[in-house]
Amino acid sequence: MLLTLFLFLLSAVLIYLACEYFVNGVEWVGHRFSMSATATGTVLAAFGTALPESVVTFMAVMFGQTPAQKDIGVGAAMGGPLVLSTVAYAVVGWVLLFMVRKGQAPRVEQNVQQRLARVYARVASVKLGDPLDYPQVAALVDSLFATQNPYVSPSGAPVVVRFSLEEIQRKFGLKL
Repeated sequence: MLLTLFLFLLSAVLIYLACEYFVNGVEWVGHRFSMSATATGTVLAAFGTALPESVVTFMAVMFGQTPAQKDIGVGAAMGGPLVLSTVAYAVVGWVLLFMVRKGQAPRVEQNVQQRLARVYARVASVKLGDPLDYPQVAALVDSLFATQNPYVSPSGAPVVVRFSLEEIQRKFGLKL
């Protein structure tokens, strides 16, 4: 029993190490064939992650000596996707619950164009501390007020803040 447990744990460590090498190999193959990260993940990595399950199923069904050994192969074929989907649903559920409790519940965007425009606006925006001369500032202000909603940033933060004359005098220590 102890030897079986030791061999099981040793096999798990070897599988982990093999997975590390496999992932690195997949990344380099994708890079070598100039594939995008998405294509590499959906084609090569998906094939690689399904390969061990397929080999276990194939070996058990084809080379199993007893009906119980063949049943292990059938169980692996049926149980693998079930376990993976169960784990995936649980992880997604826990992450959503965690985000809701932190007050960061994901917002569902109805318009993909709006989402892309927000990303583009963040990338193209002037960053805090960027030096600007007067014509650049004037062009930015003109562009801001030419937009459909000049009062908030792409992320929803306020852009324009209104101060009363009294607040400005108080902030600058002026007595008028």
